[in-house]
Amino acid sequence: MERYYREELKEGIVDGSIYDTAQHFFATKFNDQWEHDVVWGTMPDGTKGITKFRFLVGMRGISRTSQQQETTFLMRDVAARYPDYNVTTFMPLWLFTDQYALVIPNTIQNIVIALAVMIAIAIALIPQPLCAFWVAFAIGSIDVGVIGFMTLWSVNLDAISMITIIMSIGFSVDYAAHITYGYVSAKETTPGGRIASALGHLGWPLTQGALSTIIAVGVLANVPSYMIQTFFKTVFLAIVIGVIHGLIFLPVVLSVFVRGSCILGDVSLSDSKIVNSK
Repeated sequence: MERYYREELKEGIVDGSIYDTAQHFFATKFNDQWEHDVVWGTMPDGTKGITKFRFLVGMRGISRTSQQQETTFLMRDVAARYPDYNVTTFMPLWLFTDQYALVIPNTIQNIVIALAVMIAIAIALIPQPLCAFWVAFAIGSIDVGVIGFMTLWSVNLDAISMITIIMSIGFSVDYAAHITYGYVSAKETTPGGRIASALGHLGWPLTQGALSTIIAVGVLANVPSYMIQTFFKTVFLAIVIGVIHGLIFLPVVLSVFVRGSCILGDVSLSDSKIVNSK
């Protein structure tokens, strides 16, 4: 159809008499429902003609987000091929498809920025690069888990869930940073002793904080609002996965991979050994 009209316009088949026929068409009572779909004006030769018009295109098979985005890009691509005609495509659905196209890159960008800020804060509070790396790795792992379980929990990736995912980084950093700092600042000299000390001092407070947060947001679970339920699900997942990382994942990783290279007490321990040997 597009090729047909392109050839028709090129050959100039449409003449001025068609506008008289169109006026007669819109003048009939049966066809006056389309009268507002055209704008009449004066043509360059002084005759009356149609200067603007609109028409509807029926679509089917666009229930999925990917299909809606593909349809949006296809229609805009067709309109862009004819810049001389100032073609504009519009549908209320386009507002959402534009949002879908921007959500993924913006989510990735915001997560990367948040992780970079968290690494900087971790290095400032725990001035050992290796420990800061594991804190950032745990935060990233928690976010991946939150996004994965959000999919299983029927939460779409949109502007609302993007905001709550970024918020979940603030929840997840608590568990990773506290356990890591407790491990680093422990007075014990063995990895197992440091883990026992960190969990002994921080394990129960972290668990209490997680339970209190879950109870606080639990009242939102049955609120019939997509935004509120998305917030509840994201916070719930961030808390649960964060506690698992803080009490199970990080202690194992720190005891295996951080056996002395980022322990704040290493220097003092080595100095005391030198003094004792003298």
